[in-house]
Amino acid sequence: MDPIVPLPEPLIEPLPIFSLGPPIAWWQLILAALLAWAISRWLRKQRPVPVQAAPVPASAPAVRPLMQATDFASKLLSLEGLFLDNGKYRDGCHELSSAVRTHLEKQVGQEIEALTAVEMDKAFQDPRIGRFATELRDAQYGREEPTRELFRRLCREARSLFGAGQRHALRGRLP
Repeated sequence: MDPIVPLPEPLIEPLPIFSLGPPIAWWQLILAALLAWAISRWLRKQRPVPVQAAPVPASAPAVRPLMQATDFASKLLSLEGLFLDNGKYRDGCHELSSAVRTHLEKQVGQEIEALTAVEMDKAFQDPRIGRFATELRDAQYGREEPTRELFRRLCREARSLFGAGQRHALRGRLP
């Protein structure tokens, strides 16, 4: 067997497996600090723009103060007068529906707002409420714009059905 042969001389210095890199110069530290300061200033200036609320229709603010009336019949009268003046009868039908449903919720003590017209017909003992709810629904969501006469008749019907302290009873549990 041959004696141990020495390894050949390396051509270059071997590279370390874990390198920490060259030492950082003082000017690199200053440059990194300036860069961090500039980025933090830029981020502070980039504040999100506050989102503004959608504009409220011209008819909406006028309804709410009028709905502060003491009894329900006067609320209906003020609502009718407002929408007869501005001519937005479909909006008036929506407000009328909301006012009637809120009034019934206070009377019955259960949620009425989510009921459909058919469910209201089944829920109340008085069949006139179901007919009124169906007719009001057709005025609210029908293809044609409700007329002045239709809106006036719906308001009059609401006053006769729900005004003057009339109480309405349920047939049983709500659906």
